[in-house]
Order: sequence, then C-alpha cells, then structure tokens
Amino acid sequence: MFEGPISLDDGNLRYNITSSFKIESSLRRKINSIWSERVSSFEKKEFCYDGLSYRLDDYRFTQEKLLLEVSKIRFSVRYSLLKLAEEGTDLDEGAASKGLGVAAFIETSDGYYIFVEKSDAIKPFNKIGLVGGILDFIEANPEIDSYYLFDELCREMKEEISVGNGSVSKYSFLGLVFSCLGGVLILFDLKIDMSKEDVLKNFFENEQAEIECLHFVDKSGLEVFLNGKSDILIVSYDLWKRVQDLS
Repeated sequence: MFEGPISLDDGNLRYNITSSFKIESSLRRKINSIWSERVSSFEKKEFCYDGLSYRLDDYRFTQEKLLLEVSKIRFSVRYSLLKLAEEGTDLDEGAASKGLGVAAFIETSDGYYIFVEKSDAIKPFNKIGLVGGILDFIEANPEIDSYYLFDELCREMKEEISVGNGSVSKYSFLGLVFSCLGGVLILFDLKIDMSKEDVLKNFFENEQAEIECLHFVDKSGLEVFLNGKSDILIVSYDLWKRVQDLS
C-alpha cells in the first residue's frame, strides 16, 4: 500500500500487452458457472454488465513516483473470482481478481460524507459503498496519464450523484486499498462546494436507475455507520482516517 496525499503528476498507468494473469481450465469452468447463474438471475438483461476494465498486475512507488502496471479483465471474470474468494476458495496470488476501481470520501460544504446505496436491479456485490466504480478499459495504450484516474472518478460522481467536477473544491490522492477478496481500490479524498441539500436536489432531478438512495454521514458518525459494511469499505475508512490524523 502507498499512502498520500500524492500529486497526480507523480503517477501513471502502464498497460501490459502480455500480462502474467492466467486462468487454468478448472478455474475457468467455475467462473463460467458462477457467471451463467448471475446472468439468468437478471430480469432486465441490460443491467447485466460484462465490459472490460483494468486489473492491477503490479505497482511500484519509488523516488516519489507511482507506477501502476495494469492489464485488462472482463467483468464476468473479476466478479466471479470475488465470489469464489467470498465462498472460501483458495486462490493463489496469480489468480486473484485484482480488478481496479476508483472511489472517494466526498465531503459536502456542510460537513457530510456521501455514500451510495445501489439498486437491487443491478445485483451489486456490495449494497452500500463510496461514490465510484470500476476502472474501465479505454485502449491498449502503453502509457496512461494518471489524471485519467481522477477523470474516471468524476465521471462516476456525475453518473451516481449528479455532481460535476466543477463542484470539486479540493482533492487528494490517498492510496491503494486491497480487499481480502482480491479487489483493489484507488482511493481519493474530495471536498465539494455543495451542501447536502444541494446534492439531494441534483440527485432527485437526475435520478439514476442504478442508485437507490444516498446516505449522508457526518464525521463523528462514520465509524458507527460503517460497522458491518464490506471489508473494502472498512479498509478504505482506515486509510482515510490515518491520512486525516496526519494532516
């Protein structure tokens, strides 16, 4: 894990054309079975996403520079590997999902942190989470500017809570968070110049089918709210809190 705040000028992604990520035939059969079951459970097939996204192959943080080495992974594979890990399947390091996502602790101008509750229609892996999403694959480009990470976060923010990047008054790049199930999250800390009421107004005017509702929690209530939530959310909070305590 690396910790920030780190400037986006100090990092980049490098795409691996020949990734070391391989899936054996026996594991592939399990993946296919899990995904087939998931697909058949959807009433509306358009909600059953199976696009390409980035997977973390390796990372290095040296001389105050961050390098993320990434490859591509289909959502059906990353989802199924997370399910297998959740069920207790022992996956070696090379077979772990390591699917990349971006997310942020977003603070409103009146001191609330925003969490999204996802709709059952999309059958989310975790019902409640930070604003964010998977890091979509764009192209087999050997070098990807790390500002892409922030742009992707802002795109998710616009889609999920209808807040544009023009409302961001301050941000920092905190670090990588590793889930015990194999997921990897690139974590930010954001402040926006909108109040809770402003955000709610925008959300209800531009409601998205994938988000059921928003939760607003003040700083003193975060620990209680996060109790019992997903491990990736709790570990994200631990990193965010350590950075907060240092600042």
